[in-house]
Amino acid sequence: MKTIKIIGIWFLAFLVTLGAAVFQRMTGPTYPFKETVELNEKEYRLKLPRSLETGGKSFIELPVSDEKVSGTISYRIYPTNEPFCIDTLEHAGKGLVALLPEQKAAGKIEYKIELTDGNTSYESPFLLLRYKNPVPAGWLVPHITLMFLAMLLAVAAGLMAAFNYGKYSRTFLWGGILLFLGGFVFGPAVQKFAFGEFWTGVPFGWDLTDNKTLLVMLVFIFVLFKNYKKPSRIWTLIAVLALLLVYSIPHSVLGSELDPKTGEITQGLK
Repeated sequence: MKTIKIIGIWFLAFLVTLGAAVFQRMTGPTYPFKETVELNEKEYRLKLPRSLETGGKSFIELPVSDEKVSGTISYRIYPTNEPFCIDTLEHAGKGLVALLPEQKAAGKIEYKIELTDGNTSYESPFLLLRYKNPVPAGWLVPHITLMFLAMLLAVAAGLMAAFNYGKYSRTFLWGGILLFLGGFVFGPAVQKFAFGEFWTGVPFGWDLTDNKTLLVMLVFIFVLFKNYKKPSRIWTLIAVLALLLVYSIPHSVLGSELDPKTGEITQGLK
């Protein structure tokens, strides 16, 4: 019976953690915009990027091989009031390709795609495309893994505290340790590789990803101190709920943004 209970707690913790991670990622401003369109009696699943890496050829490729379908791309550097450049999409390989001027890390381009088969037309909303430098897998994979495991352990600790079962204070402690390693050791390194800055949260900026990680860490430290003196189910639950609330904020909101006039990296609204 005990084994079934603990397996149930960890399984539920895994589902909650996975759901929170997927929600955060898919609602973020760098997640690709996806839409299904029908042109010339064929259905196409479009995937318009909102994040690209520097150092390579900057282009957008659409899986539209029908030669009867043509299109244009309208774009400009963001944030500026410059007039939009309008280029024709070219058929290349198995789809339509749009070439874009590559930007530096944290630079952004505002763009939209228009397609037509002569009778039916499609126009995408305006999207923001942000550039970042490549991040070595040796830093990115541990960062993502540690942040996922930190949330998993924290949620499990919260469920243990809620059901008053298991060593929730010890599980919460390990969740806090992994949160520190993922958010304050590997996280800044990933940010440095991607955008050239270790930390753009308080007191240096308003990067929401950095700031929400800092806020959660402070809450964890406070509750760890409480649990060290005397394990508290209520405070453990409060910390876990704070974690889920803060991490429901989409990833990369108020993220790094290059000012095209000054060349400085600031925090953008999108």
